[in-house]
Amino acid sequence: MVLSGSWVIPGHEKTSYNGKLHYSKEEKGLVLELEIPEEPESYFTNGLMIHFEKSWYKVIQGTLFNGGHLLLYDCVIGPKNTRLFQYTTVIIYATYGFWGLEQEEPLVFKAAQLNFGEIVEWSGLCRLEDNFDSKNPGYSWEHQEPVSFALNDNATVKFSPVLGGWSSDNVFSTRCEIRQDIDITLEYKEDVEWETAINDAQAIRYLIGLGINRLPNIEGIKYKHGNMSSDGPVEDRVYYPAFEVLLGTGKDPVSGTFRKDERFHYWYTLPQVRDVGGFEKWVASYQKLKPVLDLYFSVGGALSADAAFLSLMQALETFHARFFTDKLSEYKNMITAYQGSTTWWPLLFGSDQQNHKGIILKSRLAYLMFADERVPFYPGTYSHEAYIQKLVDTRNYFTHYDESKEQLTFTQEELPFVNQELEYLLDYHLLVLIGFNKDEVRKNVVERMNELQVNYQLWIR
Repeated sequence: MVLSGSWVIPGHEKTSYNGKLHYSKEEKGLVLELEIPEEPESYFTNGLMIHFEKSWYKVIQGTLFNGGHLLLYDCVIGPKNTRLFQYTTVIIYATYGFWGLEQEEPLVFKAAQLNFGEIVEWSGLCRLEDNFDSKNPGYSWEHQEPVSFALNDNATVKFSPVLGGWSSDNVFSTRCEIRQDIDITLEYKEDVEWETAINDAQAIRYLIGLGINRLPNIEGIKYKHGNMSSDGPVEDRVYYPAFEVLLGTGKDPVSGTFRKDERFHYWYTLPQVRDVGGFEKWVASYQKLKPVLDLYFSVGGALSADAAFLSLMQALETFHARFFTDKLSEYKNMITAYQGSTTWWPLLFGSDQQNHKGIILKSRLAYLMFADERVPFYPGTYSHEAYIQKLVDTRNYFTHYDESKEQLTFTQEELPFVNQELEYLLDYHLLVLIGFNKDEVRKNVVERMNELQVNYQLWIR
């Protein structure tokens, strides 16, 4: 889709420039192409050099030739192509575009409505039932009331089942489709900046992603703004429906694509996380947990096995430091009860740890694997001691390169399976953190580990 109009650069409101906005919904691309005329005598004094001395603008206001308004947000100046003393073509990449919105300060929002695609089954809020019989053929839509949670004193998130309309243009078509969705709405008592809404959306996205074992794509966003309401006192205003946001966030990774078999591998659903009070625990822990989740969800897609391994190792180390301890004195107190274990004590507090003033990686990994004597998994072809040492050696080989260390590392054939094992280890601790029963979580992790080890044995044959 191409939208033509005039565009105003902040700081130069007296001048507007003609340009075309190129938008691809499938690729999530939002690119503005401006043509800026230049007078010869002003080229070196008050022209292009002044206009584009900044490489980033928070907003760029557009007025389309049909009279509509479109506000571009988070704009990065890209390549320029100058025809001396004629005009310059400038490419600008925008992350978001707000239909119908005109620039104002401060730019704040009342609500954001999100669509994360195929999460209907995870939500447990609706389903289409086949009611066909010989007398009354047809379908019925079974649905529940929306579910809401408090994000903080100012924000609420609401999960709502929605039934879409017919996709056919006429009722006599041989093919008609009905769409059901889960709309996720972030509502604010006091208006917030867009970055706040996006950060809150990411927290919800990560919660869903952990449950369904993949990071869901953002299929669409809509927004509500204070200007989009009737006049009068705030308590009496009627707000118009949410307006669409054009997304320039880039093409979604392959890992965000839904596969039918994934539904059988959910760690939890929305009703389950609600029943254990998981949402409240997630919100309470999220800011401290976010660096771990950023690393965790960076794995997948085009990321290589080597890079995935480093991300997962860093995620585990960060999780232990943030949610258990980063102080050696506290760590000693935490493991005192296990001094009698001839198997685990040398791993939890071995000779190499005794010679350090801080907690070493090997000890952190051992503590996470020991998991209060629950031991979420057993490496298929290594002892725990050999497995942990090999994890450390592999990490050190990647981060402190020494060709002689390569023989101590996991092979390239082993590494994808090791990465999956590390994911399961982190999954165990994340699920326990948000309130799920430790023994039940361990049971589920062990089942998946056993399945993974069977697949590995088939792979190496």
